[in-house]
Amino acid sequence: MHRLLCANFARMKKTKIFWIGVLVPMIFGIWFLLGAYMQARGKYEAELPRIFPEIVFQSVVFGGIVFAAFCGLFTGTEYEDGTIRNKLMVGRSRASIYMTNFISSVAAAVVQTFVAVAAVLVLGMLLIGKPELELERFLKTCVVLLFVCVSYVSLWNLFTMLISKKSYAVTINILLAFLLLFAATYLAARLCEPEMVQGYQFVDGVMEVGAMEPNPHYIKGMQRSVYQFLLDFLPGGQTYQIANFSMQDALLRQPIKFCAYSACIAVVSNAVGVFLFSRKDIK
Repeated sequence: MHRLLCANFARMKKTKIFWIGVLVPMIFGIWFLLGAYMQARGKYEAELPRIFPEIVFQSVVFGGIVFAAFCGLFTGTEYEDGTIRNKLMVGRSRASIYMTNFISSVAAAVVQTFVAVAAVLVLGMLLIGKPELELERFLKTCVVLLFVCVSYVSLWNLFTMLISKKSYAVTINILLAFLLLFAATYLAARLCEPEMVQGYQFVDGVMEVGAMEPNPHYIKGMQRSVYQFLLDFLPGGQTYQIANFSMQDALLRQPIKFCAYSACIAVVSNAVGVFLFSRKDIK
């Protein structure tokens, strides 16, 4: 397995898709930072140290899409080139091949994610100064984010290792990544609906502010619990909460719970993946 990992890492360093995956989140992160910096200059410049922490992790919201493309292309190439078949012919076990690709993809995802975070931090400190961000909060967020990377990659590696055609694997991975992101956006929007909203009424043709009234879009009871669980459990929901500074407090109050969710996804995905891959007919 050690030799397989070394071969994967050597190939990864020469693969354009890996370096594109490093650049894309970094560009988005710097773009978010510069946009906020330009808007706040002048009138709101004094607020920049407070705004800075809100931008540090914004780029991670696109992480699932980047990982999906990388896993599909990097591992899918092994199918098209016959590399996986050759590994089996020289005596490598299917489990070791599967887990080697998983570990390699996790390493790539971690690099792609944290290079973007580091780039935003460094550039932000040069432009703005030290952010108003507690070290404990930053480290907890990084740990949760690390586990999210593992859960994402476990899903994309599962589909990539079971689908022989690279184009199909990439398409399915990216579609699922967008689906997770859209689901997280929808769930968060529904959960953020206020219980009461301001009512309005017309008096002599003039609209006036009325009493507070129940919001028909507010969800409660079992439905609210299910929505909250899905937002917390799915990797798309976790990255959405990490990227939105206002939602990080709820996530960081129970970081172990979120890490356990991600670990559960990774364990189940890898167990299912190894089981099915060991029975897959590789031509």
